[in-house]
Amino acid sequence: MTNADSRSFACFAGRRAGRSIVRMILFGFVCATVKLSVGERKKIMTPKKARPKNITEYINAAPKEARKKLREMRACIRASAPGAEESLKWGMPAFSCRRILVMFAAFKHHIGFYPTSSAVKAFAKDLSKFATSRGGIQFPLEKPLPLPLVRKITAFRVKESMEKDKKWRTAH
Repeated sequence: MTNADSRSFACFAGRRAGRSIVRMILFGFVCATVKLSVGERKKIMTPKKARPKNITEYINAAPKEARKKLREMRACIRASAPGAEESLKWGMPAFSCRRILVMFAAFKHHIGFYPTSSAVKAFAKDLSKFATSRGGIQFPLEKPLPLPLVRKITAFRVKESMEKDKKWRTAH
């Protein structure tokens, strides 16, 4: 492929799209030159992982170091919010009862727990040992999970959710 050819592709498809077209052509050229079979080309390109459909699949797809803690977190939240429905929201395990109560997720170095900003504010003193953001808490993977604190925060969210829902109920 000549320099003029690559420039015409770039002008035709836009600068970024042009580069990807050139890369695809060059990749095809390299495969043809080296004479790779279709099976060998597939080995070079990595397939996308299937997205988990439920919390169990999410936990099984998580890094091995985080799985035990994710199971502990799930059991703890289940015990604190027995009527809550389990689902995946934005690709993260979530517990909801009319509204999302809490969510959690696995990361490379921590477990993220997302109980909303009101809960983080209410438990700010207890959470001083952990990295927090407006609506989230980070529990390091190398330390044990503070399950009693997770229980308290989840119970707080259940109570808060029920109180907010009472305001919107009408008398029949």
